[in-house]
Amino acid sequence: MKKRAVLVGINDYAGNPLAGPVNDVALMGEFLRDRCGFSVDTEIVSAVQMAGTKSDILERLQWLVRGAEPQDQLLFHFSGHGDQLDTSEDAGELDRLDEVLCALGFDRTNATAIRDDELTALFSTLPRGAQVVWTCDSCHAGGMPPASARGGQPAADNRTARGWSAGAAPEPRSARGNDRRRAERRMRRAMSELPVVFIGACTEGQRAYEGPLGGRVHGALTYHLVRELEQPGGLTASLARIVDSATRAMNRAGYAQDAVLVAPRGREEAPLFGR
Repeated sequence: MKKRAVLVGINDYAGNPLAGPVNDVALMGEFLRDRCGFSVDTEIVSAVQMAGTKSDILERLQWLVRGAEPQDQLLFHFSGHGDQLDTSEDAGELDRLDEVLCALGFDRTNATAIRDDELTALFSTLPRGAQVVWTCDSCHAGGMPPASARGGQPAADNRTARGWSAGAAPEPRSARGNDRRRAERRMRRAMSELPVVFIGACTEGQRAYEGPLGGRVHGALTYHLVRELEQPGGLTASLARIVDSATRAMNRAGYAQDAVLVAPRGREEAPLFGR
C-alpha cells in the first residue's frame, strides 16, 4: 500500500498575497504524519519542496497518481487563491467559465492557471477502484466540479478571501447558483465516474476565508477539517459527518462558508481513507 500526498500552499502571489496557505500545509502535513502514518521525507511532497508553478504542481500530481492501486492512501491538498476564467471550450460549462487554481505568478493566463478540466483529465487516469482525496481551500472551490451556490457574507477585518478577483468583483460571475438543486445534480453526475473524493472550502456562490485560528493564520476549511479529523473517532467517522461537523465549526467561528463534499456513490459514508 502506497501513502502519497501532494500539499500545495501558496502565499506569495504578486499584488495579492495570502498569509495562511503555508501554515495550512504544515498543519496538514503534521496530521498525515502523526495521525495517518505518512512519512514526511518520502511520501509527502509539500510546498517547501516545490516552486508552486503550474508545471511543478502538475508534475507532482502525476507522481501522486502514477501506479495507484485501490488500497493506496492518496491525498492532494491545495491552499491558495481560486478564480474563474472564460472556458477554453464551448461544451460542459453552462456559464462558459472554468474554475481554476491559481499557481505561483498567476496572471489570468493558461500558463499560470490550473483549470478544473485539466485536473479532471489527470484524475481520470486512475485505475478502477483507486481514489484520491482532494481538499481545496480556495474561493470557487465549490465549482471545481460544477457545484451549488449560496451567497456568502463579507469578511471581517482580520480575514482575507481566497479568491483572486474577490476584491474587484463583489459577486462571483458564475450563474450556476440560479438553480441549486440542478447544479448539485450536475456536479454529482460529473463526479460519478471520477475516482476522487472532493472536499471544497465553500459553495460556488460563497468565498473561502483565512484568518487567525489556533494562534496562526489558517484557511477556515483546512483548520476545522483537520481538527474534526483529529477528534476521537475522527479517522473512522464517515466523510459526510466530518465535513458537516467542519462546516458547523466554521460557522460557529464566524466564517460564512459551507464545505462541499462530492464523492463516488457510497464513499460519503466511509472514512477519510476507508472504503
